[in-house]
Amino acid sequence: SGVPSLRLLASVRGDFLTRAAALPQLGPFINPAVYLLTPLTRDGMREAIVGPAAMQSVHFESEGLVDELIQAGVEGSLPLLQFALAELWEARQTGSKVITAADLERIGRLPGALARHAGNVIAGLPPSQRIAVRRLLMRLVTIEDTRASLPLEELVSGDPAREAALEALVRGRLVVAR
Repeated sequence: SGVPSLRLLASVRGDFLTRAAALPQLGPFINPAVYLLTPLTRDGMREAIVGPAAMQSVHFESEGLVDELIQAGVEGSLPLLQFALAELWEARQTGSKVITAADLERIGRLPGALARHAGNVIAGLPPSQRIAVRRLLMRLVTIEDTRASLPLEELVSGDPAREAALEALVRGRLVVAR
């Protein structure tokens, strides 16, 4: 059934798998094709942290720093770790081949990295857009702690301040738009 030389690889978060399976065009193909990814081991997380930097001849100041990042990833979330690692990459001294504990302090450690970045994005907005940002973010969070996907018009309702605020959130990598 279908094109034999065509392969499709798709990923779905575990909490959305039943929704995807309920789609008549997709559901029949999911059951025989499900492959569950297990959480990263500590060794896998270490490789995800140091590997990309090593490919650019950059290393971490100490094993203790890497261990701290691994522990934060284990206790927190991988998207937060990924965001913090990107911020760490940018925070290191220009041209430096070492990521230091001071760089981690400069970004506000892991939990602080996203909060600091969001604070900077929002602080750069005019007051009317700051109010609009709060309203937009409240609309994008659901009671199930999952992300809400809403159409642009429903989010901005023709309000220029909301539209500008949404654009700032997207530019700041705080919201994803499709």
